[in-house]
Amino acid sequence: MVLLPSIRSAWVALVALESVASVLTHRAAAQWSGVVKTETAAFLGEEVPGAPDGLIGITGRLRTVWQWDERTQTAAVDLFVRVDLLGDGRSRVDFRELSYGKAGSDWELAVGFREVFWGVAESRHVIDQLNQRDPVTSFQGYEKLGQPMIVGTGFLSWGTIELFFLPLFRTRPFDGRAGRLWSPFPVGEDEAVIQAGSVLQPNAAVRWSHTLGSWDIGAGIFYGSRRDPRFELSLGNRWVPIYNTVPQASADGQWTTGRWLLKAEGLVQPSGPDRFVGAAGGIEFQPADFASVMLEYSYDSRGPAATTTYEHDVYLGGRLMTQEAVVQVGAFIDTSSGAVVVGADLTRRFGELLVVTVEGRAFWGRVEDQPAVALRQDSFLSIKLAYHF
Repeated sequence: MVLLPSIRSAWVALVALESVASVLTHRAAAQWSGVVKTETAAFLGEEVPGAPDGLIGITGRLRTVWQWDERTQTAAVDLFVRVDLLGDGRSRVDFRELSYGKAGSDWELAVGFREVFWGVAESRHVIDQLNQRDPVTSFQGYEKLGQPMIVGTGFLSWGTIELFFLPLFRTRPFDGRAGRLWSPFPVGEDEAVIQAGSVLQPNAAVRWSHTLGSWDIGAGIFYGSRRDPRFELSLGNRWVPIYNTVPQASADGQWTTGRWLLKAEGLVQPSGPDRFVGAAGGIEFQPADFASVMLEYSYDSRGPAATTTYEHDVYLGGRLMTQEAVVQVGAFIDTSSGAVVVGADLTRRFGELLVVTVEGRAFWGRVEDQPAVALRQDSFLSIKLAYHF
């Protein structure tokens, strides 16, 4: 019975999308793609009372793009649906993108839900601040929620300028109780404190980016509610997420020379209760077209008080790619505590449509209770089977 509302919501969303498509397809050039994925995961650490020892779920994404008026107008929909077969609060429906865009000769305007990525580092995305993370559907926290925004872009001789207006703030989702992914105490998502007072609030950002020979550089300014909350423990032993309103400035750069890449990105938050400087960067070397190795360092001036676990970490990683498979391994070494997290994943394609991914992670070190570090502390093994269409 727990799954019925999620299945019903997913069905309604898919039917609505199909109805819109039937109206627009005969007038516009439509491109469709999608994926249906089954996932099972087992946690390998000690048993946590009241928390599951594994996860089983079905995920679907359906994306379509319509273009018309000589491709100067675009409508895009990217629907995300997850149904958790264990009923542990991880089922959800979300639009990763639901937007309309208009393009001119040297400008673009977009309105709606969108995903935006800033940054160049491999190990940690320090300056990627516009979209809220969705760690409930991704162990690594790389999945994002669609962010409502209005974006104006100008393509100029001295660089690309993007202006962002973000009228709605989205809080970070959690599973709502003590779970393997958080901490011994529940996270009170419904008790979240937003300094601005409401999710209806004007956030804004501006970004400049440019390519100068072998250099790709960028800089940005953001003002609004932090996407990664800090936590305070309530009297009822619940972690309460707190989202402060802050200014942030960021910069990133990448230099390419032969088979070498030099990457760096950094962020400064000059005010607020946890003002700080964060940075990540390093080198990547490609000894062959199918292989690369990486060495990066992550820094956060807040140290143990940081809302991220990457305050003094060294990252070592490597990647092998063939026509049918990708193998990636990496290790984070915390230079302060000595904790080590090793991750590896193998992605193998069978034919044109079927992809199998095996992902594993092992953790060694001191276990902490803070939700900000919990995502790195549980060893697990997962298998995903994806059908692309």
